[in-house]
Amino acid sequence: MEKIILPNGARIVMEKNDFIKSVTFGVWVGTGSRHETAKLSGTSHFIEHILFKGTEKHSCAALSEAFDELGGHSNAYTTKELTAFYARSLDDKLSTTVDLITEMLLYPAFDETAIESERSVIEEEIGMYDDDPEDLATEKLSEIVYPSSSLGRPILGTRASLRKIGREEMLGYMKEKYVGENIVAAVSGNYDEKEIERLSEILSAFPKGKKNQFKKAVYRPASFVRKRKYEQNHFGVVFPSYDMYDERRFASALLTSILGDGASSRLFRRVREEEGLCYSVYAYSGSTAAEGLCGFYTATSKDTEEKALRACMDEIGRIKKEGVTTDELRRAKEKIRTDLLFGMESTGSRASYLARNELNFGRIPTYDEIIAHYQAVTPDDVKAAAEDIFDPAKFSFAAIGRCENKDYYQRILTE
Repeated sequence: MEKIILPNGARIVMEKNDFIKSVTFGVWVGTGSRHETAKLSGTSHFIEHILFKGTEKHSCAALSEAFDELGGHSNAYTTKELTAFYARSLDDKLSTTVDLITEMLLYPAFDETAIESERSVIEEEIGMYDDDPEDLATEKLSEIVYPSSSLGRPILGTRASLRKIGREEMLGYMKEKYVGENIVAAVSGNYDEKEIERLSEILSAFPKGKKNQFKKAVYRPASFVRKRKYEQNHFGVVFPSYDMYDERRFASALLTSILGDGASSRLFRRVREEEGLCYSVYAYSGSTAAEGLCGFYTATSKDTEEKALRACMDEIGRIKKEGVTTDELRRAKEKIRTDLLFGMESTGSRASYLARNELNFGRIPTYDEIIAHYQAVTPDDVKAAAEDIFDPAKFSFAAIGRCENKDYYQRILTE
């Protein structure tokens, strides 16, 4: 792994592999929905869309055709803390890939007609997520537990905020956020060193600027119920957890795996396999720069919802009281190790790994270093994490479907 820091603060991280014929190139920008104002919520995601709608050199159609001619795969995504643009191609197409992606970022057209058209597309995307109860439950949990923070606002924005975002707002946002300190370009695969020299020259065109700042979000326990005529009721339950810089996050990740990741996990084995109360149940966790959430999701029929929720909370209580077995911890460690090493076989995964670690930590730990952190976690560490995270006074929940009132679920989840 190598790194270049340019005079404007932009960074290039790269990892060469001469034994393959493909390469992934992308630009990761350290700005997302948490860096937006409430008035212009959804700007980061809107920009992600509109940059594919044409540049000063290519029309929307010409840009699409140029990406298709690469014969590989191109895409982009927006999270609460970053926006990414990337493509995987054959190594002899890297020069074209670099030109297309950097051209989008440095010389966007921001055509008014395209902006209006894409606004409608994103409104349809919002509707799509509103129709998905699993996504809705997860999104609503983030919104209600961080009510006073941009971290709680939806990545897509709202229909109301989208109407306030136009060409000038996007240009202003990019001028402020798409600056050298927030830019990391990643290259993974087979490439010519001369291409890195050329990339350095191109990225030098980004202006200098300050790295994004933000306020830590304050977690507040909350609940949300939305009645919908679904066949199943959908539930999400979360607790505050550890941020991405907290060393306890490794124990938390293993705790989540043991609780509800895979067919041998406690929630899956008990709630689905032994008691037959649901089809879908899993635990999940996520860390941001100053916050973290850990919890579970399940979907059940109206008849089985109480038993399923009680069973989930009972398994959480058992881990807090009894801890986990050495076999459970060994399996969880092996699963995480395998997932990490599988990721090494994909240039896309490796490029993302390089860029995200550089953005978040200013360095790129080796895979062996990350695995060593997990291997060092003991059963006592996992039990301590469970006792710390699963505080009954701090849980929040979202229920969507043919639901009862909040007090009904509050009673089930606390008894």
